[in-house]
Amino acid sequence: MLGVLLSLALASSAPATPPDGSYTYQTSAQGSTGSSALVLTHAASGLQVVETASGSIAGVSATASATMMLNADLSPASYVGSYSGAGTNVQTTVTFGANGATETMTGLGTAAPQTYALGGAGHFAIVDGALVSGFAILPAQFAAWGNGSIQVVIPIYGRAEPIAVALATLPRPSAVPKNDVALTVSGSIPFTEWYDPKTLVMDEVEVPSQSVTITRIH
Repeated sequence: MLGVLLSLALASSAPATPPDGSYTYQTSAQGSTGSSALVLTHAASGLQVVETASGSIAGVSATASATMMLNADLSPASYVGSYSGAGTNVQTTVTFGANGATETMTGLGTAAPQTYALGGAGHFAIVDGALVSGFAILPAQFAAWGNGSIQVVIPIYGRAEPIAVALATLPRPSAVPKNDVALTVSGSIPFTEWYDPKTLVMDEVEVPSQSVTITRIH
């Protein structure tokens, strides 16, 4: 009985996340378009998010994939991203420790691994450029961590920066479900996410400065 009660207590303290399943998003950005398929799967150790994406950037076809492993508290444990286009293939791997992260990138010549400090932020997170998986899990991460500052790693650009919840909110897009709420994020490139507060499923992302819109279609 004690074991059952302990299991129930641990389950009840686990952060809320979007349900396991497949999610499809469409991205538009200044004439470029793309489609991303995400698969979320829970395991005893945490959450796995697998993404496959394809699209056209300035008329050039490109593909990308990513696997993000999250710990039980939704902090990232590891991330592997692959990007192909115009005859170039790049792979990046990010691993995380208690207070730092290390990124190794191959396919663009020889470069030393990048290291990122947690700094004054409470947690790391991943938002990988035009890929969607990092955006999709942010509402759950901010909720789990009390909307505190996050040090976000952007692997494709080889950098990290702090982001935080901002008070300003963009007007509600016409296609966003009426029950969705907004999460507006400050940083060097501010953006607003619209998501279902009950399921934490992200329905749309707006990045005004980049003319980027990401919309869930399934």
